[in-house]
Amino acid sequence: MKQLLICWCLLGVAALASGAEKRELLARQETVAEFLGLQYRQCRGMTSLCPDKCGSSGNFARFRIVKYLVYEKPGQYGDPKQEEFIVQVDTNLGQLKLPDAQAKLIRDLKPGDFVRLAWRHDYVTKDGSSFPERPLTAIEKITREGAKKLVGDTPLNAVPGKGASAPAPAAF
Repeated sequence: MKQLLICWCLLGVAALASGAEKRELLARQETVAEFLGLQYRQCRGMTSLCPDKCGSSGNFARFRIVKYLVYEKPGQYGDPKQEEFIVQVDTNLGQLKLPDAQAKLIRDLKPGDFVRLAWRHDYVTKDGSSFPERPLTAIEKITREGAKKLVGDTPLNAVPGKGASAPAPAAF
């Protein structure tokens, strides 16, 4: 029995050492959103790498949520519905924090443009550490008319959860 237990412990240590990653979905959100703009933010952390080399300073895209198309919260600690979503596009050193296509699309947006925006709230365990991640899973520029069609009776300047609901379109 002790040999079996030691074997399982060693397998667990090997899995952690190999960088095996575990993700738990806490929330999934798909929305129609309005792009508010890009803003440079400087890290205010207190590590020896902050603010210039930690990777947390850089350009952030800010979106105002117009309407939720899909909201799922299978995890107890998942994010509630949001009024805004902010995502880091790149670091102060020019390293992208998003896939190339998503970063390019966001950089090409102008304040007031509408998008279909989707992200996840995951709880990640990797290399012995656990932390939340909110990866952007989809972004698609849409016209104002396309946004109106998706939100139904909800005005495009409505606060989420306060407008009329329309049938949800197919997920993207």
